[in-house]
Amino acid sequence: MLSLPTLPSTISRAADERCPGVMGKATKILFVITVLNFGVWGVLNSVIHGDAVNGKIENGKYYVAMKGKYTAVSRAVYVYSYIHTCTNFVLFPATMLSGILTIRRNTRQRKRDWSVSSPED
Repeated sequence: MLSLPTLPSTISRAADERCPGVMGKATKILFVITVLNFGVWGVLNSVIHGDAVNGKIENGKYYVAMKGKYTAVSRAVYVYSYIHTCTNFVLFPATMLSGILTIRRNTRQRKRDWSVSSPED
């Protein structure tokens, strides 16, 4: 009867210690930061009625925009909104890349562990 090979207990334990779960610790932290940042950004946009990336500066006045409507804000709010919006453009791709690399590393580690194991008779 053909049976699936099992990982020797020492290799299995070592793999669990190196790659706990699907995501590594850094990827989990980055994911939480990205989700929280996006949530705060969404609430802020609702409160000030837009973001600076879609807004404009005209005659020394600062405007944020949402759905084609402009709202006047202070310079400090405009700058904050601009920086906060730009962090989303950085965090989302960084989180996706980190997740992909973590999954890829875990897959390679599992393949390596399976190739080391010997079939039971």
